[in-house]
Amino acid sequence: MMRSIASLLILLGVVVFHTSAQLPGTAALTWEGDLSVKMMDGAHQFVERKIRESLASRQTHWQRDDSSGEAYENRYNRTGRDSERRSAW
Repeated sequence: MMRSIASLLILLGVVVFHTSAQLPGTAALTWEGDLSVKMMDGAHQFVERKIRESLASRQTHWQRDDSSGEAYENRYNRTGRDSERRSAW
């Protein structure tokens, strides 16, 4: 019984030491203020950067047929049906 208690206390001490120890190559978090605001600011920056990047590659994904109004409408209608079918999944 005493051996089990001693083992448990040693294990608890090791766990407490490891959770309070700082990992190599890291620093303590010293930011001040609301961290959720910083997180959302970072998320907005990420999304805005991805949108800017998509402007350059967007044309490779679109296959427009501007030869006539009818050709454009046919392509638009076909794409609309495709996206409706995909969204049903």
